[in-house]
Amino acid sequence: MAGAEGEGGRWRGWLSGIAKAGVSAGLLWWLFGRGDVDFADIVRQWSGMGAAWIVLAGGIMALATVLGLVRWWLLLRARGLEVPFWEACAIGMIGNFFIVFSIGVVGGDLARVVYVVRHQPGRKAEAILSIVADRVLGVLGLCVVALLVIPMNWALITANRETRALVWTILALLGGGLVPLFLEMPGPWRRWLTVMDRLPFRERRERLGRALGAYFRDWRTTGLALAMSAAIHALFVVMWYCVVRALRLNAGFGFVAGMVPIVNTATSIPVTVSGFGVREAVLGLFFRSAGLGNGEAVATSLTVWGLMAAMALVGGLVYIVYRIPAREMRDSGTE
Repeated sequence: MAGAEGEGGRWRGWLSGIAKAGVSAGLLWWLFGRGDVDFADIVRQWSGMGAAWIVLAGGIMALATVLGLVRWWLLLRARGLEVPFWEACAIGMIGNFFIVFSIGVVGGDLARVVYVVRHQPGRKAEAILSIVADRVLGVLGLCVVALLVIPMNWALITANRETRALVWTILALLGGGLVPLFLEMPGPWRRWLTVMDRLPFRERRERLGRALGAYFRDWRTTGLALAMSAAIHALFVVMWYCVVRALRLNAGFGFVAGMVPIVNTATSIPVTVSGFGVREAVLGLFFRSAGLGNGEAVATSLTVWGLMAAMALVGGLVYIVYRIPAREMRDSGTE
């Protein structure tokens, strides 16, 4: 029975990957097939790229990555998972590699769980919870940055009907995804939300809600992790602006700041491979509203993805050389 379930999981993984690749290919075909993108123009933009700006963008990406690793390490410690800091960094970098170069975010998260459980046998539930909390706090940090920058630049990013509809849709998705999760946490509001008990996966949702509630009761760790999440997303805004400046595009900081949270939210929805297709399509909408073309959107998207891929490849090198310490392996074997 377990073998059949494992085989079914593998088939679902393959089908999910094929579907995501199909969506990416379809969106890119829709974008390129109209003849609005000339690769020669993209190459010319890259050849004239400002080296100082792109180096600065890479440095900011590295700093944001380090903050993300520290945030996850704090969340591990909050659940009693005593993984040494440098070991957590190595595991986190391996997870980043699989996030960028696999068919979905789950691949990177699964890698993190596997390595943490090798360090801490029998603590799979706590390892999974640390990653769920890491994701939730990442989204909350994105919401904090979005609430700060989007209202200030509302006119710039909603210059036409298409971008206005997109912004409202993404904001609704952000709120619609987080509110039900927080409502599952223990609290007086549960007595008025009995209708949620009839929704699917009741027991799993209740366990998740109780576990996240335990994190949020540790307000010092959670507050620090949330502040780091907001800082990470603020760094992403600056990194995108550096890329825009490197490509010498006519787009101001306010426009970029308002656009980036929407783009990052759209690409985090697991419907394509590494965000390809969605990122270019969403950028195209915003860039056209600012008088830029699809070629500039694709050049910007590929440059940003290239920086993420370069950082993820560091995780690939870690994956090749990293080994669980012998002491931890012996402990695992004795369980």
